[in-house]
Amino acid sequence: MRMEGETLDRRACLQLLKHTYDMPAVPIGMEKPVIYPIEIKNLGITKLKYTIELRTLEKLNQKNYDFRVFDILNPYGEVRPGETKHI
Repeated sequence: MRMEGETLDRRACLQLLKHTYDMPAVPIGMEKPVIYPIEIKNLGITKLKYTIELRTLEKLNQKNYDFRVFDILNPYGEVRPGETKHI
C-alpha cells in the first residue's frame, strides 16, 4: 500500500550527516581508545539494513603491523525510518 505522494526511491534512504570527518590527534599509549561516532540517518519510510565493507580498513591495519588503527564497533545493523545511529 502506498500513500499519496510516496515514491519508491524514498522507501529506504541512508544519509551520512557529515561527508568529511577530521579525526583528533591521539597520543600513543592511551589505555582506552578514542571513540569517534559517525552519524547515519534513514530518511526513508521503511527500515534498512546496512553493512560496511571492511577490506580497506583491514588492509590499513595490516600495513600497520596488524595494529588496529581504526575499528568499527557495529559494521552492520538496522536503522528504522527517521532514526539516527552512530557507527
